[in-house]
Amino acid sequence: MALIQNSCKMFRLALLILVVLGSVNFCRSEQTIKAESIIKSIAKKKPIFLENVTIEGDLDFTKLNANPESKIQSRVKISSPVYFQNCRFKGKIIGFVERDEMLVLSYFETNLSFFNCTFYSDILLNGAIVGTSLALAESKLHGELHLENALIGHDANFSENIFGRKVFFQNTIFRKNAYFNKSIFNEIGYFQSCKWKGEAVFREVEFRENVDFSLQKSFSPMSFNFSHFKKAVFFEGSKFGDDLEIDNVTAERILLSGCQFWQKLNFEALNSKEIHFTDAIFYTFVPDLSKILNPETVLEQTGVRYLNTVK
Repeated sequence: MALIQNSCKMFRLALLILVVLGSVNFCRSEQTIKAESIIKSIAKKKPIFLENVTIEGDLDFTKLNANPESKIQSRVKISSPVYFQNCRFKGKIIGFVERDEMLVLSYFETNLSFFNCTFYSDILLNGAIVGTSLALAESKLHGELHLENALIGHDANFSENIFGRKVFFQNTIFRKNAYFNKSIFNEIGYFQSCKWKGEAVFREVEFRENVDFSLQKSFSPMSFNFSHFKKAVFFEGSKFGDDLEIDNVTAERILLSGCQFWQKLNFEALNSKEIHFTDAIFYTFVPDLSKILNPETVLEQTGVRYLNTVK
């Protein structure tokens, strides 16, 4: 009798596992699947968990039903959590398109995650809303990344990426922490007018071309410690509400003209050929310029103001 009861329990457990797995697009074996099949699963509100898979065709979220937001804009809502690990994307990732004079954007209600993936084409997530976390980490991007005008509700993870082409983050709002640690930017990076509500961490990053952080606003510490700028980094017109850390950094040119510093500017062991502070305002702390590593650094300080500052 006990043997029969145990057998029944095992059967029910196996049946439960099958039911759970049947509700998730789940794959671990090496195979190739069509991007269209993933979109069909999302349309049925199935969670997506894919690992060790090659995806053929464009993963086009804008093919889902869109709700109008204005006369010129509509948005698709993705309620399924989306997770990819160690996958290869042969086509584009599309969450933004202009169709019939209408802009179609995307809204991911939960997480959107890519870990250790390879992208052979562009990622187009202009204006996307990600309700919880966004992860695009430990990956290789052979195409452009477009996240301008996006809104990230929770932490954003871009650590240990190789960005092969240009990246576009203009006007993106990061409501929580953003991590870019140990990433490599092979082409120009555009971060103009970003809003960083949480910490922005760019430690040990290599920028091989110019990178533009001008007109941004930070509300928490922003760190570039141990990073390397092979060319110029632009911060002009930015407002730093908390500490800006550029310790142990090497750079060609650092442009901080017109910036407002509400807390500390740290740059111990900084090595840069030029640093421009023209018309910058320091509201709380006077920076210690003696910590600049290179005695031949050209310092432009015309119009710098110190208001209510202490050393």
